[in-house]
Amino acid sequence: ETIKRAFRQYCVEGQEVMQREGVERWLLAINKEIGRGSEYRAAMAAIEKLGGGDVLTEEGFIGVYADEVAEGKFWGVEHDLRVMLGHGMAVPSEGPCELCFDHIFFNVGTLRLVAVQDALTEEQRKRIRGEPFD
Repeated sequence: ETIKRAFRQYCVEGQEVMQREGVERWLLAINKEIGRGSEYRAAMAAIEKLGGGDVLTEEGFIGVYADEVAEGKFWGVEHDLRVMLGHGMAVPSEGPCELCFDHIFFNVGTLRLVAVQDALTEEQRKRIRGEPFD
């Protein structure tokens, strides 16, 4: 429902599709310029899929963000929702996001592992993960 509200924000009132002007306002809001970002590329592909007209459907818009989530870009979707609606879906009282990469692959022929280091000290980690979250 949240993503549908975001979609309607850029539609002309009473219309079920986002016109080219709305698409451009949306992309400028989230990416600061037209032609930049994976959202732009996905939106253009969705528009082209409909025959290259000047409209983006709600289904196409939802697909843009479904692709973002499928690619693991949760933070990007949260950012865009905050820009579009003034709030995202994160719940501050649940604490900070702790997603991480659990594997790093490299080619031993071209790279050599020298060290592994925690990004934060234990004290820094406690300050970030400790309450209050709000």
